[in-house]
Amino acid sequence: MKNGMKQRGQILIILLGSMFLGGAASVTTFVEGSSTKDVKKAIKKVVADETRKDELLTLIKQWDKQHKKTRKQVKKEQKALLNVMTSYDGTRQAMQQAAVLLNESIDNEDKVFLDLKYSMREKLTKEEWEQFWLQKK
Repeated sequence: MKNGMKQRGQILIILLGSMFLGGAASVTTFVEGSSTKDVKKAIKKVVADETRKDELLTLIKQWDKQHKKTRKQVKKEQKALLNVMTSYDGTRQAMQQAAVLLNESIDNEDKVFLDLKYSMREKLTKEEWEQFWLQKK
């Protein structure tokens, strides 16, 4: 019986680790380890047209604000799931419900990021897009 309990604990650690370390594409940085500050710098360097440059910088600012909201929601759902998982009285149904809410929050965070990526692409020329990603490598 002791060995079975140990294995369950290991599974719990793996599950929590994958949920907290995996998940959303945009957890703490914009892309490829770049901060929004780095992205703004790359946009300023790559985009010559002032109107589009301003639009892109505004877009990044809006994304950053939205990202903070979605990140806060993901953290809230992670904490709720952890509370259910570590509670002696936690039920399978409560855990599944908390996991569904967390997954919905992560999906929303991913959607916010993807919306930004494609909004940026609409505002950049093909050459600027390629230059932008060269700046990121």
